[in-house]
Amino acid sequence: MDSTTISSNGFTGNAGEVALLNSCHTTAKARILVVDDERINRQMISCIMEDLGHDVVPAASGEEALEVMKANEFDLVLLDFSMPGMDGFDVMDAMQDDVKLMDIPVIMVTASDESELIVRAFSQGASDYVVKPVDAAVAQVRITNQLNLRQAKLELWESQERYALAARGANDGLWDWNITSNELYVSPRWREMLGYSDSAPITVDKGWMDSIHTSDREKFERALRNHLDGYSKHFEMECRMKSSGGRFLWMQWRGMAVRDQDGVAHRFAGSLTDITENKTADPLTGLPNRVQFMDRLQRCIEVARRDLSKSFAVLFLDLDNFKLINDSYGHEVGDQYLKTIAARLIETTRRGESLVARLGGDEFTLTVEDIDSPQPALAVAKRVLRILSAPVRIENQEIYPGISMGISFAEFPDRSAEDVLREADTAMYEAKSSGGKCFKVFDPVMQQQARKRLNTENELRRSIENNEFIVFYQPLIDLKSGLMCGYESLVRWNHPERGVLSPFEFIDVAEETGLIIPIGNFVLEESCRQLMKWRNQSDAFDDIRCSVNLSRVQLHHFECVNWIESAIEKTGIDAASLTLEITESSILDRSGRPAETLERLGDLGLTIALDDFGTGYSSLSCLHELPIDVLKIDRSFVREMLTSSQSEAIVRVILTLADGLKLKVVAEGIEEETQHGFLKSLDCQVGQGYLYGKPMPARELFEFCHKRNSSTAT
Repeated sequence: MDSTTISSNGFTGNAGEVALLNSCHTTAKARILVVDDERINRQMISCIMEDLGHDVVPAASGEEALEVMKANEFDLVLLDFSMPGMDGFDVMDAMQDDVKLMDIPVIMVTASDESELIVRAFSQGASDYVVKPVDAAVAQVRITNQLNLRQAKLELWESQERYALAARGANDGLWDWNITSNELYVSPRWREMLGYSDSAPITVDKGWMDSIHTSDREKFERALRNHLDGYSKHFEMECRMKSSGGRFLWMQWRGMAVRDQDGVAHRFAGSLTDITENKTADPLTGLPNRVQFMDRLQRCIEVARRDLSKSFAVLFLDLDNFKLINDSYGHEVGDQYLKTIAARLIETTRRGESLVARLGGDEFTLTVEDIDSPQPALAVAKRVLRILSAPVRIENQEIYPGISMGISFAEFPDRSAEDVLREADTAMYEAKSSGGKCFKVFDPVMQQQARKRLNTENELRRSIENNEFIVFYQPLIDLKSGLMCGYESLVRWNHPERGVLSPFEFIDVAEETGLIIPIGNFVLEESCRQLMKWRNQSDAFDDIRCSVNLSRVQLHHFECVNWIESAIEKTGIDAASLTLEITESSILDRSGRPAETLERLGDLGLTIALDDFGTGYSSLSCLHELPIDVLKIDRSFVREMLTSSQSEAIVRVILTLADGLKLKVVAEGIEEETQHGFLKSLDCQVGQGYLYGKPMPARELFEFCHKRNSSTAT
């Protein structure tokens, strides 16, 4: 008896088995049917189950077991193999023929461990088995496993049923793309909207991408690529899709990528909504939308084809800095701003002879019809700029609109509506590239420039993958001591065919596409790493500061602070040694994300410098509302301060203002000794420019610092 112990339910076994038995309780109460023709077996197993808190119903035969099961619900059946009359195999056959009973887990109890019988039991639907005499611990573990498995299956069935009901009841089509295996699931509603049968094969390439209208596909693929690459938090897109019957429908896509721990997207899921009926009117402004506008444009073309004396023009408008306004003051203010712009646009048109439409976002279009020369359209464009330039006041906020506009004239009636709109869009981008607040008339040369921008974007994506960017460094000089006190990091593109390119060749495209984020993060981390390398090589760099430009796109991104903290942590640089340079235009809004981001960066101990001060949008109030530490005088003022009394006055005012606010000043663009001397006489602290050194590779700056600081010190 030393090797055995009596368990609390009367079963015998060794001490370890009994301890396991007493501790192996399921958390959920279950209803169990025990079927055995021997009374002692029924009683022993029933005692175990009852002791564990389960409800037990005994049955002495297969026939009785079936009657009891049909009248009651059970979570598990313990079934003896060998019984007179209907044995265990017969009971399982009957259970498989009854929909109500077929999913109940069955554990067979047998006096034989012959593999042939056990295999037969599993083939007929048994979930598990135990051998007589029953080992209490083993039996309990197997019973518990089956109860837990049944509970998990029930929860899964309920979840799947809820999902199926939701999918059937929703008006949206659902899709789920496994990027790793390239498998695509689409819901029945998705198929129904686009007219596909249940058996029609739908893949990412066939039925999805190839059904998107050719005019929308490039924009769709670009937005999709940006989202999968992590440049946008959510994916949302409106485009035309071709149904199986050949009709194009307007669809709204909404989705989000699922990413692994490294941020790589491995799954992409979301919904598809048919918005064709709503595409004839913009719900926010009440203006006609893209569908109605394109119909009107097509009619204009048909009229011009019939009567060559009648022409028309299309004006394409985009609101400058609308995203900044939307992010700064909130979507409600942004929506009201769009409504105001829409109302003003209507004032500029001739009733019945023009159509104003909102294509989406901050893009508006209008036609100028029945004209015989470009002059009426140009007059409308000038009137639009004048009327829209007046400030908009919303909820105590005064917003000064900026408009970029492109104009396309219908000189060739054989062109399509898409061609005319695309030309106006191209001209609008030319106006935006020129600084905005103006209009440009389409010229075929612009199409070449647009293609060049697209090629640049494609090359930029490739260059990021191939690590083609490098960092140059321009020294900052302490004007009082003459020592190098820091440097500004400036990105260069080491193009495999065109050589080293300055930012002027690519920075605008990088910001428009969001590619400035990986480029800017690379420059930040590389600059910090380089400073730590120099400090390990020479004591001359102990007090040298690193200045890095932070783009508007980076500053407005919700991950901005995390990126900077990561660079500091990876490189080990002291935050106090890092200066982030931002432009005035990037803090046009002094509330919302940029203001919060700057506050958090200030709390890290970083220095914030306001670049190109005096040329942007900021007011003096931002200097005490935001954590600005340094003002950088724009090179245009430095270049003309000795020949222009106005520029000289601006430089003096900036230095006086900075002194009163306890801010440091850096003067950019110093190229002559006279400029250096004048700024030094005004107590400007730091200078930067070709007089001291051009942007240079890391090795040259290292030598420059040693040479200048050692010669100046002696």
